[in-house]
Parts: sequence; C-alpha cells; structure tokens
Amino acid sequence: AKTHFVVQLKKAPYFTLSFSKDLDLSLYREIESWMEAYSLKKDAPMHFLPRQEVPKFSFSAINALKKVLWGKKVSYEELAVRAGSPKATRAIGTICRKNPYPLFIPCHRVVSKGKGLGGFAFGLEVKKELLRFEGLL
Repeated sequence: AKTHFVVQLKKAPYFTLSFSKDLDLSLYREIESWMEAYSLKKDAPMHFLPRQEVPKFSFSAINALKKVLWGKKVSYEELAVRAGSPKATRAIGTICRKNPYPLFIPCHRVVSKGKGLGGFAFGLEVKKELLRFEGLL
C-alpha cells in the first residue's frame, strides 16, 4: 500500500513536496528538515537521497552538481570542467534533464554560458521561479 505524504512548510508555504510511495517517518522528517532549510535559504545535507547506479561520468557530474551551493549558479561548461570532462557540455545537459531529484540535486542552478538560462525538464517558468527565490535572477 502506498502512503501519500505532502510536505507543507509552515514558514514558507510556497514550497510543497508530495510523495506517493512508502516513506518511513525518519525519512519523511529528513526531507521535511531539508525543505525547511531550503525555504529559509540555507544549504542542508541530503543524506536521504538513494545512491544511483549511473555511469562514471554521470556520477562525477552529479557529485559536482551537488556542490553548487544555494544562491550560486554554474554554466554547463563549468560543470563539465568540474566533472572532469571539459568538452562534455551536452552530456551535462542530458544528465540535468534526467535528474530524478531536481530540487535536491540542483540542476536549476546550471545555466548557459551566455545570458540564457538553458533548459529545465520541468519548464523554464519553474527554473525561473527557483532562480528568483535563490536571488539568481
């Protein structure tokens, strides 16, 4: 049986997150704590994310992406450099698009080298809202 959880923050009702899968109470509390920190514009540890089985470069890119802190952004090119493959900017875009945890692994903070935003799997309006909230637009 699936349990449906909705994380609704008291201090920042703008952010909600819902799950339609089994979550034990401790995992729910960790996610709620992370969401609360994010809503207060703070970085918080993400020990609750499951380890993904991905190719080596994807793993490097995801780890580099996790290090892009709250209120900072990085270009696709710079993220490729940080991941150890400077010419893999298109691959970085693909990895961001396939990111199963887009708020927790902050692919919205990856932008085009010029003034463009690049893409976002959930649409540019969502990316813009996240970037505005973080003071990056």
